[in-house]
Amino acid sequence: MIKLKVEGLAQAVAKVKAYQKQVIQATKDELNLTAGDIASQARANCAVPSIASELRVFKWGNIGAEISTSTPYSAYLEFGTGDYAKALLSSYPEDWRALARQFYINGLGRTYSDPYLYPAFIRYKYQPVQNIAKKLS
Repeated sequence: MIKLKVEGLAQAVAKVKAYQKQVIQATKDELNLTAGDIASQARANCAVPSIASELRVFKWGNIGAEISTSTPYSAYLEFGTGDYAKALLSSYPEDWRALARQFYINGLGRTYSDPYLYPAFIRYKYQPVQNIAKKLS
């Protein structure tokens, strides 16, 4: 019988665990920073001061953030209503269309869309991945 002994395994496992912690912390940090950047850009994009001033970043779970506002009509400004929403959302990805559908009433509205959050999201959506890669290289 042959016995194999791997020397340095404990040290290798410890390094992997330390790196894992570093990756998780870098991810948390970058998601929080990016959520703040998206919210700031959305505020700057928003033509309605009462909506812009209500935009907030909420952290949820271990890793994640949500940007929202308590202003009841903010979604109608973002997506528009009726034919305006239909035209705008035809070019949006499914997850954003699903979000907009939560505010659908009857499809007869006449509110123009003036997106403020989606353009900010598009501008910053790759930032966390790029910055995490830089931090860990």
